[in-house]
Amino acid sequence: MDRLTEHLKYNLDTFNRCQLCGYTGDICEFRLWQECNEQDHPEPYNVLVTCSQPACKVMVDQHPRAYRLVPWGQGQPGHLMLLCGPCALRDGARCTHPDLKVNGGEGLQLYKSGLPKVTICYHDDTREDGGLRCDHEGFPNPFSKCDGFQEKI
Repeated sequence: MDRLTEHLKYNLDTFNRCQLCGYTGDICEFRLWQECNEQDHPEPYNVLVTCSQPACKVMVDQHPRAYRLVPWGQGQPGHLMLLCGPCALRDGARCTHPDLKVNGGEGLQLYKSGLPKVTICYHDDTREDGGLRCDHEGFPNPFSKCDGFQEKI
């Protein structure tokens, strides 16, 4: 089955440019997608960055291959959008740091931000007493620091 990653117009040299159309902008306008294999299992290093332009959304949404949206600041070293972009050790979607376990090292320490969880409270009409119900919503905290980060010169 055809892969979007085989037909990208732009390399993954930044996380604020759409690899499908070339649109550049603020990093918040972009999403990271993990390409899936023939059995719909995500492949760790086959990723693409897209913008929210309708034509690009359609290309991903209507493609016969599955694409998994990677939550902001999540993923794997090498394609953590908020952290790895300006790192000199990033090669496409891969981290080349020698301490990383997949590179034969002992492990590389990553840190998540300490963003607070959100509590949403509302009146629940399905309850007999019509009382207040609170749900604790949380988004995965993004990785915000890496011990192996090296700024590009």
